[in-house]
Amino acid sequence: MFPIAMAVAHDGNASFLPYVVTIMVGASAGFITPIGYQTNLMVYGPGGYRWMDYIRFGTPLSIVVGHCDGVDRAAGLAVLKGIGNSGWRIADSG
Repeated sequence: MFPIAMAVAHDGNASFLPYVVTIMVGASAGFITPIGYQTNLMVYGPGGYRWMDYIRFGTPLSIVVGHCDGVDRAAGLAVLKGIGNSGWRIADSG
């Protein structure tokens, strides 16, 4: 996925950073299957979990993570665009 993200950013003459961050968040949010993330697979056998357990608990968790990621991106975009940050000053230039 990383090479595709880099190619899309390059072709669109855009910064690669938003694309790479999206790939990183997506890669670290594999909660729905036991093979989606290393630690899921590590506890799958010894914990006696079934595939359906990951679907039952991973789906709501993935929804929450996706929502929080979207809210964080919207807030970050608003700050970068200068929307909603009236009164915020990093340093006075006086």
